[in-house]
Amino acid sequence: MDNKWRKLELGWNKLLLLLVLVFILLSGCASHNENITRQESSPPGVTDRITIRIAQSLPNDVRTKSLKALIQAFERLHPNIKVELVSTDYATADETIMKLLGEEQGIDIVEVRTGNMQSFISEGLIENLQPYVAQWDKYSMLSENARTAATNLDGTPYYIPSGLYQSQLYYRKDLFEAKALQVPETWEQLYYVGKQLTSAPRNQFGYAFRGGTGATRMLNQIIQAYNSDDVNLGEPMYRHDGRSIFAYDGALQAIELYRNIYADTSPPESINWGFNEQVEAFANGMTAMLIQDSDAIALIEEKLAYGIWATAPLPAGPGGVSYYSVGGAGWGISSKSGHKNEAWELITFLSSTDNHMKFAKDTGVIPIYNNVDDSEFFKTGAFAPYILMNNNPVRYAGTRTLGGFAQNGDYTQNGPDMLRKYLRGDWTGEHLLEQLDEMWKRSPE
Repeated sequence: MDNKWRKLELGWNKLLLLLVLVFILLSGCASHNENITRQESSPPGVTDRITIRIAQSLPNDVRTKSLKALIQAFERLHPNIKVELVSTDYATADETIMKLLGEEQGIDIVEVRTGNMQSFISEGLIENLQPYVAQWDKYSMLSENARTAATNLDGTPYYIPSGLYQSQLYYRKDLFEAKALQVPETWEQLYYVGKQLTSAPRNQFGYAFRGGTGATRMLNQIIQAYNSDDVNLGEPMYRHDGRSIFAYDGALQAIELYRNIYADTSPPESINWGFNEQVEAFANGMTAMLIQDSDAIALIEEKLAYGIWATAPLPAGPGGVSYYSVGGAGWGISSKSGHKNEAWELITFLSSTDNHMKFAKDTGVIPIYNNVDDSEFFKTGAFAPYILMNNNPVRYAGTRTLGGFAQNGDYTQNGPDMLRKYLRGDWTGEHLLEQLDEMWKRSPE
């Protein structure tokens, strides 16, 4: 009996020893796997990796691809920083970003534009960048237009532009040549040429109208042009006598032509179009003309070889003057960011001369540095009208952008709906002008 119990006890001891060995082996494997997981989740040698979130408000495929490539290059140089690109729907971008910033959703860098800068500043959502630019050696190299865009509100820099935006006329050479038409130099010529290029049954139209977000841009251009040379360039919604441009007799003629361009030369659905719909209609041949900023160039080039289409300066009014403004879009720092220094490091990386010029060429924006006139790329081909317009200030008058005016927020937000009421016949031209004059008759801040 004793021998039997001793054998049984010996068996239990062996089993216990085996279980202990198995436990040790499994623990070692688990520890090894845990180490592998940790190493895979962070780059080698990095223990405290932070994430920067950047909110983009001007998304399109070309632009996002170029931006992502630069972000990846930044991450390779900064293995302790991960960058997350947050893209928004173009039509509701400003509202979405305002909500993200207001709800403190961890946004560190926000895309600021001439048009939305005032809203971000008034809500205290973006940083004053003066302490940062004071230490940045590239700031003095920015062009006057770039620095003006960045400081348009009160002389304080709130963002570093990633590109400048200025309108020009795009036209389909193939469609013009088929009808032996001349490129229009005035708004009235644009209308008559547009009518000859329009055949609604064939779904072919002369002009890509914009009635959705951003619709007020074309309205400004045509009404300013019909004010002849009496527009105050520093306060471009006003004449030299202090009255708004909507109170001038020629404004009624201008908005009637504006309505006719929509009704007689544009697709009916363009009453709701924004940037992307305009560019797509031009690129696919549905429309023969387009007025848009330079960022349309890269998108058109994806689908059409230059030569099938071309560019020209903005049309002029009866007095022979065309008005344009140079806007900007770029990168600002959220006032709620927990990583402001790292955010600034990314902004300066994106804004370095080499990285910026690559981005400008990829996306078709006007560069922010002084030497743009020296570049063959930007003084020939599709970009050439910008140089021509800038070098002829009598015919093409550059104005201050509207981002620094108190009325601009209301105008940008509610203007398109007011214009649609007029285009649909709900409002008369006289009533529209009265409403716009009332909106703008207060002195700008």
